[in-house]
Amino acid sequence: MIGLDTNILVRFLVQDDAAQASQVDALMQSLSPDSPAFVSSAVLAELAWVLRRYGIDKAQFSDFLNQLLNSPEIVIENEAALRQALSRFALDGGDFADRLIERICSVAGCSRTLTFDVKAVKASGMELLES
Repeated sequence: MIGLDTNILVRFLVQDDAAQASQVDALMQSLSPDSPAFVSSAVLAELAWVLRRYGIDKAQFSDFLNQLLNSPEIVIENEAALRQALSRFALDGGDFADRLIERICSVAGCSRTLTFDVKAVKASGMELLES
């Protein structure tokens, strides 16, 4: 198994650098269920941030994550949390990284996820840490 960094997934999706995109396309074609690639939760959170800068909309981003989730050649860290975060993101939007953080914490058994970010409280179900 090999790990993939965010920029590999960006090149694969955006295809904005012909030489790198060609390399990534060949890499993706070489993967198999017996020799998969691993995508970490950190990469997925960073990917959401980067793709927003590229102007990728919510629907395109959701489609891309669903492709990854449904690919037997890709192993996703915290897959259950990602599926839940993606489902909530598709329904209500908000910040995908906040949704992913909250869901990872929940799946890990946390009773709540605390933040100072008021937007995260509204969009993802985190709780505001107050004194």
